[in-house]
Amino acid sequence: MATKATKATKATKATKTGVNASATKAKHRASTNSILARAFLRPETDQTRPTQAKMGERGVMFHWGLYSVPGFMKPRRDRGNGSEWYWSWLHNQDTRFAGGSPQVKAFHAKTFGDRPYDDFMRSFTLDRWNPDEWMDHVVTMGATYVVLTAKHHDGVCLFRTNTTPRNTVDAGPNRDIVDEFVRAARKRNLRVGLYYSWFEFGRNLTRDYIDEIMMPQIDELRAYQPDLWWFDGHWMLRTKCALHAVDEVCRKVLNDGAAINDRIATPAMATFHTVRDRYVPDEDTDPAPGPWESIQSVGPGWGADKHSADAAFWTADQVQCVDSLVRRLGGNILWNLGPDERGQLIPRELNPLLALPPPPFLFLNTLT
Repeated sequence: MATKATKATKATKATKTGVNASATKAKHRASTNSILARAFLRPETDQTRPTQAKMGERGVMFHWGLYSVPGFMKPRRDRGNGSEWYWSWLHNQDTRFAGGSPQVKAFHAKTFGDRPYDDFMRSFTLDRWNPDEWMDHVVTMGATYVVLTAKHHDGVCLFRTNTTPRNTVDAGPNRDIVDEFVRAARKRNLRVGLYYSWFEFGRNLTRDYIDEIMMPQIDELRAYQPDLWWFDGHWMLRTKCALHAVDEVCRKVLNDGAAINDRIATPAMATFHTVRDRYVPDEDTDPAPGPWESIQSVGPGWGADKHSADAAFWTADQVQCVDSLVRRLGGNILWNLGPDERGQLIPRELNPLLALPPPPFLFLNTLT
């Protein structure tokens, strides 16, 4: 039985943990607000307008997968993970560290009953998807590169693979989404990036996973010859085995001539730095080292969001100010879009990006 002193110590630790968690959330909200404040209070002028050599580029990332079917994210006051974490919120225990969400489970039970997550593949129809139309929008936005979530944390592959039946070629729409995406982008001289998650929900990064899933999938995706790799899930690289495997992957793709971000085992191997989600470095107190990129979303999450209030989405003015702030600091800005399960882009995300003025300098190839 615990002594009174032990109970008191545990209570103190719990209090501190709660305070730290609250402080972290408050800091994140303050960071988002400060970005907007910096953007609005420091508009571009003749004195602050950068030279061509310093101006960053604009890119567009598409978060697309089975999570687009529910399009529901855990309710929260700040911006964070969106519907792309639906699998985790649905299956994990409802504790702060386990990643479950009682709100998501209640929504799922009410909307889909006992329908399993992978059954969303039947609803992931793509019947309204026109990849050429997507790329036309990207060109209108003045972007020079695009990124697609070839595989997110849910482990569902949007490409032809021999590693798992959980892919869109053998199931669901029966289409190689990555192939169609790459072809449409290259017709418009856009550089192509592939997002790849190092881990999958509900699985450990074991030697078997690395040898039978991760390494073969990387080789399969290399066949599409992406210009850049946008890796994620680096916080799960906890073993020497995983770290060494990721280093090997990076050596392979660098040898292919591709650019890579630094969400990897050895960040020094990266060709550009991706700052933390929705962050903009401060040029005076926190300058980003070397070529860098800021990923931003118009809405509160990344995957399709069908349920958040319109007030949770940035206006065209807010988007334009943040875009200008990042690019005049010399960084690339990667804007996110979360299409629905039919392949349609959601207007309240799309329209503010279409309203962006064309950047004065294009095709600087600052990622490589």
